[in-house]
Amino acid sequence: MAAETVLDQAPTRDLVLPQLRAVLPRILAGRPVLAAYLYGSVAEGYARPDSDVDVALVLTADHGLSPYQRMLMELGIAAEIEDDCGLREVDVRSIDDAPLMAQGMVITEGLLLYQRDEIARADYEILTRKRYFDFQPVARMMRDAYFKHMGRVPV
Repeated sequence: MAAETVLDQAPTRDLVLPQLRAVLPRILAGRPVLAAYLYGSVAEGYARPDSDVDVALVLTADHGLSPYQRMLMELGIAAEIEDDCGLREVDVRSIDDAPLMAQGMVITEGLLLYQRDEIARADYEILTRKRYFDFQPVARMMRDAYFKHMGRVPV
């Protein structure tokens, strides 16, 4: 019987977090990334063996990447993480242009993996948290109106 490998197990936070923190400084060197976060099922502790590892990137303000270049960078980073950490599927997405609700959830629920500049990262987090929490009442009203329209009770 073959030994169980990392690929056969659920990617746990305790396994993945130190691996990512070890490899990301090298992988992200020379790329316009301000910060990286682990989020989703692995970060929250409910990953299954078929779960992917979700990594969010905050790009530097002056990144200058086209959407195509951004996608290529995300795919390249994901492939390097998979190779270096022995993980089956890593999903890397830049979130600086994502909807506010997505940015806010990553910042409030995700785990910081990497930061190029602590002050710039903190500034991004402070602004994003403020906007995210200020928007919560509006988001709740929109969600409740949607469920009412659909004839369902909001959760």
